[in-house]
Amino acid sequence: MDFQLRLFSWPDPGPHVIAIAKGTIDGDGLRQILRKVAEMTQPLLHGTVLIDLVDAALALESADIDEFVNGAGPDLWAENLRVAMVAARDIERYDQFWKLSAALSNRGINAAAFSSLKFAVDWLVNNS
Repeated sequence: MDFQLRLFSWPDPGPHVIAIAKGTIDGDGLRQILRKVAEMTQPLLHGTVLIDLVDAALALESADIDEFVNGAGPDLWAENLRVAMVAARDIERYDQFWKLSAALSNRGINAAAFSSLKFAVDWLVNNS
């Protein structure tokens, strides 16, 4: 797994964190990405997060996603964020990230999964 995070400040509502991940992401890798996003967004009052997972595969079984999210510590969850995850159009891979976004939403994170970068950006911008 390889990932990068960047913080951008534009005139429109923001700031924005963009994360790009590639490779196979296991539970530890996912925890690492979410922890870095939380660290970067903690001082922000409001913000949007785009996590590009098109070139990534989640190595968690669908049944383990809820357990992962519920077992994660509070340091992984930042408030007042909108998180859009973009996954490959492959139905199995997209389904895993959709379940992850639903589990995050159940924990109070405003998260959604998309199979299109355009739809993800529109959702982030139009609902800020």
